[in-house]
Amino acid sequence: MSDRLCVIKLLEKVEKGSYSTIVLNNLLSDMTGKNSAFITRAFYGVIERKITLDYIISKYSDKPLKKLPIFVLSTFRLCIYESLFMDNSQTFAAVNEAVEIIKNSKYKYLSGYANAILRNAVTYDLKYIENKSPDIKYSVNADVFQTVSNSIGESAAQDFFDNSLKNSEVLIMVNTLKCDENTIINDCAFTKTNVQNLLIANNFSPKEQHFINGDYFVIDSSAVYTVMLANPCPDDTILDLCAAPGGKTFCAAILSGNKNPVTALDLYPQRISLIKSTAKKLGIAVKSFVNDAAVHNENIGKFSLIICDVPCSGLGVVKRKPEIKYKNTADFANLPEIQLKILQTSANYVDDGGRILYSTCTLNCAENENVITKFLDNNQNFELVSKQYILPSQTGGDGFFAAVIKRKQNRY
Repeated sequence: MSDRLCVIKLLEKVEKGSYSTIVLNNLLSDMTGKNSAFITRAFYGVIERKITLDYIISKYSDKPLKKLPIFVLSTFRLCIYESLFMDNSQTFAAVNEAVEIIKNSKYKYLSGYANAILRNAVTYDLKYIENKSPDIKYSVNADVFQTVSNSIGESAAQDFFDNSLKNSEVLIMVNTLKCDENTIINDCAFTKTNVQNLLIANNFSPKEQHFINGDYFVIDSSAVYTVMLANPCPDDTILDLCAAPGGKTFCAAILSGNKNPVTALDLYPQRISLIKSTAKKLGIAVKSFVNDAAVHNENIGKFSLIICDVPCSGLGVVKRKPEIKYKNTADFANLPEIQLKILQTSANYVDDGGRILYSTCTLNCAENENVITKFLDNNQNFELVSKQYILPSQTGGDGFFAAVIKRKQNRY
């Protein structure tokens, strides 16, 4: 099977409901003799640009795209993406192989049609996309764009979705419990950011010795900013209520000096195992066990800082999970109720004068400000300290929302 046919098969699976990360990881873990860099870039690139690609196809097709077999449409998308959006593309080879792939499939009756469409579509001038509506320009469902726009403003939404089409950087946080920034920079040639101990990992490899030793870990820069907003201190006792995969747990432990073990909870045992194994590698003291964040557990006790990173629609992470851009916004309707329930439960674990860091990786006011407002309306013994959206334009990372709310001191 050729690399291009591999990508088409993966795209077909995603269109039928599979998660992009899962189908790609399954392929890469069992890959021999394949160009993994091309397959990864082409696969995610097609998903990132799907609406834009379909618009271009429709300019040259007399058939409604909904009536085309998924296999054929995926072949068209890949060929056009490779020709128009990838560096050093081999347009002639891409078109020829796309036609041959269709000719050798059960859809061979469409090979002539494919040839006519693709030879024209690969000549499309992308400058015309710049004047199109946001859904076509940024390849995002119109309702999803509007949801984000209503939350952070139209200009910021445009910047956000434009950024989502650009290459991501791998960022790492130095584990200052074991190492220091200068050592990592000297040994790994990583690049500084404007935040101390947060570095851009040029040519990151999981086989790199400092990574194996636990001298640093991979984390999104916006997640670091989020935890910093709560200002973890050495005297803090910290509970991470929805901890997996553990990035905020480890970040809070390092920023607070790991004086007190962080209690890190999650609903799934396999995720708890992951947190424990990573914490051991990093030399971070954690107490970790299975717990339902939406149900009060009287055995957990009280803490001065609760990290409440609730399940959300994920609109802030479309750069890493591009299929989220094509979701139906109606699917998000039940999330605020769940989020408020978890936030309300977290209030049971806060000491007098303690605080809750409420965070999401979404840009949807219904899941963010509105949840905070409802919580404060129902809990007069809490007050808002700060709230903000954390955007790629500020951090170079994903889109997050964070709010710090504080339990008022009991004066009696």
